[in-house]
Amino acid sequence: MEDVETVKRALPSGVGVASSWRVRDYGNSFSVNCSIWVHAAGGLHLRAELKEGGLEDWKMSLKRQGDLGGFNDSLSFDGGGEGISGKSHAAVYLKCTPPGQESLPGFKRMKNPHLSVIAWGVDAENFPKSGDDSYRRDIARLAVSMTETAQSAVGCTENTSIPEGIPELVEER
Repeated sequence: MEDVETVKRALPSGVGVASSWRVRDYGNSFSVNCSIWVHAAGGLHLRAELKEGGLEDWKMSLKRQGDLGGFNDSLSFDGGGEGISGKSHAAVYLKCTPPGQESLPGFKRMKNPHLSVIAWGVDAENFPKSGDDSYRRDIARLAVSMTETAQSAVGCTENTSIPEGIPELVEER
């Protein structure tokens, strides 16, 4: 992830910054977690996981885990992906078949493999006022950047186009 300026904007001001980065790769099981905390002020958390299930399963899973609260906009992707964004959260679903799946027996193949990426800010007192989309766009950009990182690390076989720059937020009706 090379979004240093975006991270700086999304973090609360303060002193005493701590961070962690953890990658776990066990073939069909893959996850990346990144946390950045500012002492007594909040921070950011990003998580990418290789999972099974379709788009609706993904949305239901986010809802059950409480990760869908406050989402009200979608992020636009070309082919194989969808994203949603809220005041302090963003999530991305991206079709992602790990290399070698085709050669596995049917019962060992992943069913609807995808990356599930979630980014959220933990700084409720300092969120921008209503009508200011800059913080939301930064969180969405970090979710997309984490998606790129995870897509590259897994080696997804799909040819999915991830948007560059600031994601376009489209209000859902």
